[in-house]
Amino acid sequence: MWTQRFERGNVKLMPRRRIDNPKPSDADFEAQAPLDIRTPGLTDALCDVTRLHAWEILRRQAAPITVANLAAACRAPVAIVQRALDAFERAGLARVHPVDTRYPSPRWQSTRQTLVIRFRKDSPEDCALLSWLDSLTSKETERDMLRLAKERHELAEGEQVWKSMHAALLDEPDRKKLWNLMMELERFFYRCNNKYRNSAPDANQDCNYYFSMQFAPLRPGMLPLPTMTVLGGPAVEVLVNKLGGEASTMLTAKETVIAQALAVGRSSKQVADDEGLSIHTVIEHTRRIYRKLGVRTRAQLSAKLSSK
Repeated sequence: MWTQRFERGNVKLMPRRRIDNPKPSDADFEAQAPLDIRTPGLTDALCDVTRLHAWEILRRQAAPITVANLAAACRAPVAIVQRALDAFERAGLARVHPVDTRYPSPRWQSTRQTLVIRFRKDSPEDCALLSWLDSLTSKETERDMLRLAKERHELAEGEQVWKSMHAALLDEPDRKKLWNLMMELERFFYRCNNKYRNSAPDANQDCNYYFSMQFAPLRPGMLPLPTMTVLGGPAVEVLVNKLGGEASTMLTAKETVIAQALAVGRSSKQVADDEGLSIHTVIEHTRRIYRKLGVRTRAQLSAKLSSK
């Protein structure tokens, strides 16, 4: 299942009381269930980066906001932001508060805390609807978002530019680990963005880093890519040391087979017979396995392998 995250919390206007930002009810939390990609108006509401900016800034507001104030925060024309708000309302992503004597202009508020969109991978209809994502993830869009990226000579102390691309053969444990890492990254950026919830309409909304991530299963035909990362400054040495340490703990194919056999209780002689090796060779492999994994006993070896 593909997910795309952005954010914001829902509010509930209580009858007979004037409360601009009351505590969400259970019904509000129920509204945070994943959005169906077939939700009427959803693809139109999120059809370009400008609308994504508008929704995220709307999500962060402490109270309902007028279109004029939101347009100022987005640095976009009022007409464009109004069309975005209308699209948000049609898709159920925002609600409008009616005018009254206290508020002579309509005010808007987001209805969701997150944007997590579900699609059915075996549905041609859903896959066709996903085509709207092409405009959000195209190279042209990325170049537009990176137009404000600092040049190398502008980088301050401690700032880094990280460029990395990978094509890899992943087994099931690898896929699970990578999936968990991506989930943690989503949670990380969610927490970062939520630091700025309940911000004032005139608060600075500028971001100082851009990050993109894509993970796609491949058809046969893609050859492997090296682990190549472009960095500058002391971060290079840090990464080299980490990769060197990672390499020093990696078992060879033969060591992996022997380690797995030892971990399930096979004796050195049994492993030697199974693999067609001398017992002295198995013992030497075992020493290297223990050294690489930092273990001293079979029990520690078994625990180490089960945690990987």
